[in-house]
Amino acid sequence: MATEKQIPFLPLTKFQEALLTEYLLERATGEGYQRTYQRLKDDLGNKVHYALDSDGKIAMTPAGDIYEETSSPSVTGQTYNYNNKTYTYPTRLVTRKGVQRVERRPLLPSKRGIMDWFRKQPQLQIDRQARHRPGGGKRTAPKNTLAPHIPTTTVCGTVFMDSFRLPNTKVGKDQYSWAFICVDSLTRMCYIAPTHLQTTLSLSTKQSAEQEVEGEYEPGKRPSSEQTLRHFKEFMRRIDMLRKEHSKRTGTAYPGDVRPNVVQCDYGAEFKRTFQKGLAKLRDENSKLVKGKRVYPYFNLSRKAGRSNANATAELMVRHARKYFFSINRSYQDAVDRYKKEYSKNPPKKWSPPEWHTKEPQRSDLYNWLLDIPEVLRRLNSRYETTIKCTPIEALLQLNGNTHKVVLARIKTAATKRMRGARFDLNLPGFSPHKELEVGDYVRARIHKPGNMDISFPRKNATNKQNTKGSSNNFSQDIYKIVEIKTLSSKAPMYRIENINPRSKRTVKGFVDRTAILLISPETEIDGRKLPAHEQFLGEETESEDEDDDEPVVKKPTRSAYEKELNKLLKWSGKDWTRLLRGLTFKMDDGKTATIMEVEYRSSSKFEVSGWVASYRDETGAYDESFQQVLEWSRGEDWFKPIFDDFIKKKFN
Repeated sequence: MATEKQIPFLPLTKFQEALLTEYLLERATGEGYQRTYQRLKDDLGNKVHYALDSDGKIAMTPAGDIYEETSSPSVTGQTYNYNNKTYTYPTRLVTRKGVQRVERRPLLPSKRGIMDWFRKQPQLQIDRQARHRPGGGKRTAPKNTLAPHIPTTTVCGTVFMDSFRLPNTKVGKDQYSWAFICVDSLTRMCYIAPTHLQTTLSLSTKQSAEQEVEGEYEPGKRPSSEQTLRHFKEFMRRIDMLRKEHSKRTGTAYPGDVRPNVVQCDYGAEFKRTFQKGLAKLRDENSKLVKGKRVYPYFNLSRKAGRSNANATAELMVRHARKYFFSINRSYQDAVDRYKKEYSKNPPKKWSPPEWHTKEPQRSDLYNWLLDIPEVLRRLNSRYETTIKCTPIEALLQLNGNTHKVVLARIKTAATKRMRGARFDLNLPGFSPHKELEVGDYVRARIHKPGNMDISFPRKNATNKQNTKGSSNNFSQDIYKIVEIKTLSSKAPMYRIENINPRSKRTVKGFVDRTAILLISPETEIDGRKLPAHEQFLGEETESEDEDDDEPVVKKPTRSAYEKELNKLLKWSGKDWTRLLRGLTFKMDDGKTATIMEVEYRSSSKFEVSGWVASYRDETGAYDESFQQVLEWSRGEDWFKPIFDDFIKKKFN
């Protein structure tokens, strides 16, 4: 008896793919498959999938509405007729308690289906979060790891605070480039507010507390620490307001205003002076007299620098918040492009897409992220948190059985699970562990960012490297293919990749490790073509261009151009040479293969090798040698240029 082949998951229908496209690209949720699934689950509930025609489309009314939402069709079996078309409900075979039956398919896509669809989306591949210290295999916690923070069952018992940068924007006469974030350790409830700092665009003088006019608070005239104190108090006021409204609506007793035991922050200037004085005042006002001794159980300030579990909690929420801001901006750029194509070549400077989350028009020349704060807060506080297994608002108001005691137990369980067997010192780095990389696999190259303090929203379709701390464009627009794999003596694999577009000037020199590339599905579609077909198309396009050139003219470089290039090399610094040669290999006189790591000029005689020095590594270790000697050893390598010979003569002889 033949048995049907079991498939790992139900493929998405066209309507489900359109639904995910709306969430991912139009609404720009900026979330992974887990949180997207939970958000869709909240929105769709137990609704069954609409019936489909032979082309996989649902029935729509002439007005553009879903037919089944406006009318009740006459269904025979699993089908009905509408406008001379037959629509059939998609079904699945379900086994419960040993009994099989056919059920209509839910409208909610499965997690596996969402995951598979996400893997094929170019923008998600580009924005994939990079891993800096990935591990592989069995993991064991090192001794210097960060211990997880375990809160109490008290709401806002510990509050984490931090500030983070966003792209500069100007509102009126004030410029904003910083945002304040506040997080409750138990429920993960967040609050975000802009912080105004004096800049060259805002030259107002600071205003003392005594000079402030009631009802005329101007952030531009207040120190950042005073603004931070106001934001912190507003966070507590909003938490109290939510709990009061919930108690009133449900007829339960109000548990009382929140009073944090510990307020955790770093050593930033925004948490000094006025902030410390204001917190000390709250601490004194909420002190108690116990057996004749004054105790201070609330509003105790804890400041830590560097790596700590408290700072890591705040910084993790900063990363999530910045991701939402950048995703919304990306969606706005897409909407502007659609507007230009459909309505006008010159859109207005102030405009908001239809059904946008802000009523006030957004600027297209200087994007105002302050308008996005309410939407980012809504997403942060309504998203499914994998640690507490519910949304922050459910944890705060103890909805659907998510009591504070249950939430704390989940946090402890997650901490125990994540710390058990964690080890980060294995030889094999990597993420996307579902497949070992092979020659011929398609990948994207990681964009390495220096992490300076200049923040900007990445432009749509931009291919240049982002020299910012932006949470977007982490991997290249260009697609590469693995052409060679080698294994180091440490057993770590290294990969050489080539651009699938023969005309592209963007290349990755030498071998790179697993953290520098992102494996992508060959099912990814570029311009309507899957990757193998797209690669073939690029190759054919190049061949056709070559055929059109019957007599190609090769322009030889003039002597003056050659001399200019040589003079440029003679003026290069060690950093310039390092950028060019790092990762390239050469063979020494004894036949050993070595890899160049760094080139620098050492003026001090305390070094064993001074002057122009190249550092390299072979199978026995790391060594220093004169830069001239390394270049001479490299004469037979394919990356060695003839101009390097003249460079050696002029530079070292």
